[in-house]
Amino acid sequence: MNDFDAPMGAILKQARDAAGLSLTQMTERLYRSRGYLSNIENGNKPVPADVIEGYESVLGVGDLLSRLAAVQEVEDDLYRRVLLHWLVTLAPVGVTAPELAEAMRASIFEAIEGAPDWSEVAAEHGRTFTATPERELGPRLLADLVVLRERIKEAPGDLEALRAAAQLSTLHAMTLTNTGQQLPASRWYRTAHAAARRSGDLVLDAWVSGRQAFSRQYGGGSAAEVLLLTEAALAGPPIRCVGLVETLGARARAYAYLGQARKANAALEAAYEIADQIDPGPPDSPFGVATRLPMIAAYVYSYTGDRKAADSRDAVSAAMSKKSARWVAQVELYEARALVASGEPTEAVRHATNVLQALSPQQRNLAVTGLAADVLAALPAPERRSTDASDLAALISA
Repeated sequence: MNDFDAPMGAILKQARDAAGLSLTQMTERLYRSRGYLSNIENGNKPVPADVIEGYESVLGVGDLLSRLAAVQEVEDDLYRRVLLHWLVTLAPVGVTAPELAEAMRASIFEAIEGAPDWSEVAAEHGRTFTATPERELGPRLLADLVVLRERIKEAPGDLEALRAAAQLSTLHAMTLTNTGQQLPASRWYRTAHAAARRSGDLVLDAWVSGRQAFSRQYGGGSAAEVLLLTEAALAGPPIRCVGLVETLGARARAYAYLGQARKANAALEAAYEIADQIDPGPPDSPFGVATRLPMIAAYVYSYTGDRKAADSRDAVSAAMSKKSARWVAQVELYEARALVASGEPTEAVRHATNVLQALSPQQRNLAVTGLAADVLAALPAPERRSTDASDLAALISA
């Protein structure tokens, strides 16, 4: 194998630092001594190709380091700077080879042909959001957000880019919420609000508020926290839009969780009234409410013991059966919660257990496990000590 000149060692160190890995952590992953890698990074030893490949594997950056090493030999400074820029930009946020390649492609295409249709980029993320696992969604969204960041830095007045930044930041916040990362999620929501407001799009800002309130309960927030978020959102201009429907839906869910059926149904009715007067947005997408509103209704009816619960759940399950296993699972867990309310705790636990077992570990996000935890919390004390309940608790925490 060829050895490359010493400056490549400094690049390896820069890439490792950007990814947040210590030298000790890198030595443990590559099964090399600390002194050996330190000498390479500090330019005291030549850099073997297998060490470069090892860094690429650990950092998840495809063959980017090998390309940098090869470019170094022909002294193509411009190309080398471009590659190094993407390396240190994307390594810290966990963007791996396919997403890195796509981000580089998009950046180069924009430089040649001009800005892409960011509204279509956001719409495509919306179309695939429901059916894509969070571990895949996060890197894809971050890759586009990195390109958007560069675009907004170059053209701060690009309203389309600002609107897309608000939408993608919100989607990323939702993926973080669903994986239990509440603090970074709240920061991304702030970023989304800032981008929406900078764009001057009040309807978009209302949508960000609605999604934040709605996902707060999914992320383990209390009903009181959700109600506070909705009150803040409702204090703004009364714009009849998807965001207002989302906010009222979040409010209905929170009241239903608290057992306040009258308030829950009032908020739900208000949400439906507005939804009938507006464009409900794209189906099966976070940017629309055509599918989400019936899910909210199923939740409210199930948690308040309404006789319409069963029919509502069946309708949503039929509509989503071929589109999103996670959404169907959520509706099935509404049924388990309703079984507790109707005095069938044993059947409720078994039903919830079957629902979780039918999902892969990747599909059991916080929205799903949180609903299963609701079932456990609603059980009478003796039932919570049963073997079946213990098994369900183990599944939830797995």
